[in-house]
Amino acid sequence: MGIHSDISRLHQKIRECEEGIAELEDARDFLNQKYRIIQDDAYEPAKNFDITCGEQFRGKLEEKVEDARYDITIKTENCQNDTLEFIAQIDVTIEKFREMICEYEREIEQLEEELRAREASQSRE
Repeated sequence: MGIHSDISRLHQKIRECEEGIAELEDARDFLNQKYRIIQDDAYEPAKNFDITCGEQFRGKLEEKVEDARYDITIKTENCQNDTLEFIAQIDVTIEKFREMICEYEREIEQLEEELRAREASQSRE
């Protein structure tokens, strides 16, 4: 019964990969949602906000605020880029899981073919 247990083991690995994919897709969706919130509600408004009223008056306080705004937008942009990179890595990992599933399915097909061949040779005897 070695082939049957190998087939069961491979089916279990496929289920584990599918569970991993589901978890990663949930994480990716969550991160995408948070990314969009930060992009729309924080980054874009901060980047486009002008404290200096059209450059008419730039006192020290306004310059400091403008510098702080610039720092905030740069740091937010860097974090947003890191988030996008992480999401891309999630996509790569999902694809690797899918490749593993295909490989396990090929192994199952080979084992089932071997099993059919054994059964056919036994029935001829």
